[in-house]
Amino acid sequence: MYAKIGLADAFAFPDLLPGSIVRANIRLAKAMLTAANGKARHCLFLIEHANGLCCCRLQAVGENRVMPLSTQLPYAQVELRLQEEVRVLGVLDLEIRSLLKPEQPDVPKELANYWRPRTLVPQHARLSHLLRRARLRLGLSFRDVSAISRHIATELGDEQYFTAPGSLSDYEALDTPPRHIHKAITLCAVYGLHFSTFLKSIGLHLDQAGKDPIPDNLVPQKFATGFRRGADETNEPVGNGFLEQLMGRSEGVPFFLRESLASLSGMTTPSLRDFFWVGGERNALHPPLRLFGRGLTKLRCQRQRLG
Repeated sequence: MYAKIGLADAFAFPDLLPGSIVRANIRLAKAMLTAANGKARHCLFLIEHANGLCCCRLQAVGENRVMPLSTQLPYAQVELRLQEEVRVLGVLDLEIRSLLKPEQPDVPKELANYWRPRTLVPQHARLSHLLRRARLRLGLSFRDVSAISRHIATELGDEQYFTAPGSLSDYEALDTPPRHIHKAITLCAVYGLHFSTFLKSIGLHLDQAGKDPIPDNLVPQKFATGFRRGADETNEPVGNGFLEQLMGRSEGVPFFLRESLASLSGMTTPSLRDFFWVGGERNALHPPLRLFGRGLTKLRCQRQRLG
């Protein structure tokens, strides 16, 4: 799961900066939270409460109660009940930080003063509740969402991805799903919903779906085993370079980052010669490297002096 740190929710500043993209490991959440044992863990969690998402350290303050901790900024200390008022979505294991113009965080008044926790909407809520909660959390109106859907339709060259404000209102008011898969994809993209969550909200469960295999004529054919082995022995390079290590540790690159290297680095045409690798350092001195452990991989621009 990926999330982006905003200006108003930088609980973990300066370990995490506004604008950074972080990855949360869902599988480690329960184990790391249990290991806290009443103390503030050094690791960072991605959590969800009634006011939205944030990345922070957690301190156990009682049975099934935790308190988000801020390192430097004056956020109010609020105790939250696990699963009722807060959900732990994962443990952070990767940060993608822009190298350009770091932004300073801002603590909004409603989070600087004590705020009363509210019960979270159930995860398996109806479609109307799911869409309304997501839209309000993003601070978007129906017209805003419709405008974003127009942009999606234009980029994909298909008008079916566009959703009118009236249709968006009906989805919430009448609790009716869209008739076309294109609009369902648009809703998931704009609201940040997993497609499986969307399907569950309208009564469709993937575990009850058909188990028939896809027909052979609809999937690419695999190479023969002998042919592939010959290619591996003669043409395939040994995977021991830093790119192989980077891909292995990061477990793949998310689709939304496929064209982001130029904007993250500030370089018009970045190449491998402009970067260096620091992922092999076991006893790192830099705080972010210590924070995420030896598994962190990081790319930084290399300054070149013109002669």
